[in-house]
Amino acid sequence: MTDTKRITALFGGSFDPIHNGHVMLANYIAASGVVDEVCVMVSPQNPLKADKRITDDRLRLEMAQAALHGMKNVFVSDFEFSLPRPSFTFDTLNALGKAFPDRLFIPLVGSDNWNNITKWYRAEEIIRDNGLIVYPRPGYPIDKEILAGKRELIEKVIFLTDAPVTEISSTYIRERLRRGDDLRGFIPESVAEFIKQHNIYLHRQ
Repeated sequence: MTDTKRITALFGGSFDPIHNGHVMLANYIAASGVVDEVCVMVSPQNPLKADKRITDDRLRLEMAQAALHGMKNVFVSDFEFSLPRPSFTFDTLNALGKAFPDRLFIPLVGSDNWNNITKWYRAEEIIRDNGLIVYPRPGYPIDKEILAGKRELIEKVIFLTDAPVTEISSTYIRERLRRGDDLRGFIPESVAEFIKQHNIYLHRQ
């Protein structure tokens, strides 16, 4: 890391839809002192889920903006929307570095993704050049031995073992929305209202 750049956690995902677990984590990271700010990057397509049908990019972006509006040191970005698809983290980081040379973007990933880090495109270069922040996910104990023998990389990984853990998932939210369930406590009220106004998820199979 460097003292001359603003340290930005890169919290990427499809956010389909964004829920209170995402909001809680973004708030926690922003207040942790580990970074200066959190960039919630709405992705148009996950390279590992290329067959998955997702909600329109702009609708997901607007839901994220509604959920995080006014939160200190947290902002929502559509930067990946203009990049070639699928969006690989390595390519996104390179593009961000060129567009915002005053910032160092550190990817934020759950322990489920960390445990699969060796499958990432150019994972070691990502960690070497940008570092990595790992937070716990239910059912996925953090395996610190994945990069055993590569001390210079492990030293660039920040493990936030005390970060809040939630069982909420976007898949669960979509299923309950299709059933017409009351989701108070699961998604921000602003997002619930947006979903209702735009009739999202109700008819998706």
